[in-house]
Amino acid sequence: MSELVTYAGYPVREIAALPLKKMLEELIAAADYVMGAGLDDGESVKLVRWLVNYLYEKYGYMPMTHIEAAINEGSVGRRGGTSKLVPRNIIIWISEQEKIYQEQHVSKMKKADEERRRADLKGTKTDSMIAKAVIMKIRWKCDGRISSEEYDRVSSKKIYELLVAGKRESEISVREVMI
Repeated sequence: MSELVTYAGYPVREIAALPLKKMLEELIAAADYVMGAGLDDGESVKLVRWLVNYLYEKYGYMPMTHIEAAINEGSVGRRGGTSKLVPRNIIIWISEQEKIYQEQHVSKMKKADEERRRADLKGTKTDSMIAKAVIMKIRWKCDGRISSEEYDRVSSKKIYELLVAGKRESEISVREVMI
């Protein structure tokens, strides 16, 4: 059981063969008991050997927790298959568990994307406020509201701060932002 705790989040491919074999022996023994399969030692050894190779070949990316869940849940009938502890059923259980893993992975990726988008929008909003402040200053010059001499005394930073504070463009006066 200690290996199952130690390697819980590790992808199968990152687990050495001996600890993986020990974990699978435990899981297969528990599944055998739950299913009442009564595997003899020779069948159990062959099944574990087959499963080690199969996992390295097909499911090396899956975390050990999902392999454990597949076998535990499959042995009680929650992952499909028949009531026999045979490779075919283990393949079905792991395949069903893989769907759950993929859904969780996609959900995690979507959440990370949303957080990244929110952070990007925050940065974009700040950038757009800076641009808006500079554009207001230029527009005032072009409209003749300020002269060339006054242009250098109008603070884009003050305009930006007022915009960030929630003041609308039309509410900001030249007098408020003069240095």
